[in-house]
Amino acid sequence: MQPTLTPVVDLRGTIEDRELIAFAVGPHEEAILLVASRSAAAVAFGRHDQPEWASFPDSRAARSYEALLVVIQGHDVSVRALRDVTATFPIVQPLPGGETVVVGSRAARDEEGHERNASVYDEDGLLVREFLLGDGIQDVQATEDGKIWVSYFDEGVYGNFGWGNPGGPSPIGASGLIRFDRAGAIEWEFDPPANVEPISDCYALNVCDGTAWAYYYASFTLARVHEETVTAWDTPVAGARAIAVRDDTVWLVGGYPADETRCVVCRFADDQIVEQRRFRLATHSGDVARDVPIAARGGSVYAISEGVLHRLTDPSA
Repeated sequence: MQPTLTPVVDLRGTIEDRELIAFAVGPHEEAILLVASRSAAAVAFGRHDQPEWASFPDSRAARSYEALLVVIQGHDVSVRALRDVTATFPIVQPLPGGETVVVGSRAARDEEGHERNASVYDEDGLLVREFLLGDGIQDVQATEDGKIWVSYFDEGVYGNFGWGNPGGPSPIGASGLIRFDRAGAIEWEFDPPANVEPISDCYALNVCDGTAWAYYYASFTLARVHEETVTAWDTPVAGARAIAVRDDTVWLVGGYPADETRCVVCRFADDQIVEQRRFRLATHSGDVARDVPIAARGGSVYAISEGVLHRLTDPSA
């Protein structure tokens, strides 16, 4: 029998005509959404063209906008507005004391300085401080005590947007995975064990129970960081975009376009990860669409399908 995503809560009355601009899971496996009006979403996902070159994301919104923070813990839904948001391609996480950090995926640098792409809002939705977490951010996951884990895609590792230029500073995300404190100071950076390749592009991150898991390119290695000790395994899966971990099981979710809703369930066996089964993510009414938002944390996978939040907690069953 194929596992199915279980409906948690219907969000259509909460979201209304707003658009989803960020979807994440917090340290207590609470689902977190950031939604905004259509005009605000347009600046949140703003891009600019460089003639005869390419299209690049804006590193900062063309204007500030208001976003609605929606947090679902169990079946309880809380909502509050965040004001003066400037993040583009935002990522959102809770911090202790009712604070929320909204991180823009990009942070440009020039001769005059750099942008600060982490904005912290208090429980009234007001901006209280900003700091830099680096450019080329793939994901951000905060812990219950306010540690901020940040993973980076290839431009964050190798440089762009003014980072890594000759004579200039190296990209902040050169290691591919960093733990910051809640004020934005670096506490720890990834360093692979001997004979394990470094991170070129961190595809997926899962921080739970004091342990960080990173799944990364080029060999699609799964690394576990526990008490700052790194252990790594090769995986049988390419291109996954989310990972969930429970007991001796890891499931690798998503992939390249043909595999966006694939879930591969694997078990740890000594020094190997062994595939157990594959299936497509589905609700009780059928397979989910390829463009459905998916996020994972701890041992849970969440998806938003047709305005309803769904959860999968045991794909090995």
